[in-house]
Amino acid sequence: RAVLSTVPEQMCEIGLAIERKQAETLALSAHGFKGTVANYTKGEPYRLLQTLEDDGKSNQLQDAAISYAALENEIQDLIGELNMLLAQVCR
Repeated sequence: RAVLSTVPEQMCEIGLAIERKQAETLALSAHGFKGTVANYTKGEPYRLLQTLEDDGKSNQLQDAAISYAALENEIQDLIGELNMLLAQVCR
């Protein structure tokens, strides 16, 4: 559960980097969060983070807000799934 507690901060870092058009910060934040997410899935959340990392590296931020909105939904789904698994394990 400790890992889940970092999700809001990591999402906030990515969102602020997009809002402030800080490509390098976006690339670094997305890369770091991608490492966390990779412990649980290589699915859509991982792919969206890779896209955001690539956008930051190439300084192409025009679609980053769209990817971020999709990431928010995917991360909420992932957290829900992880919480269900934790509830089952902790019984």
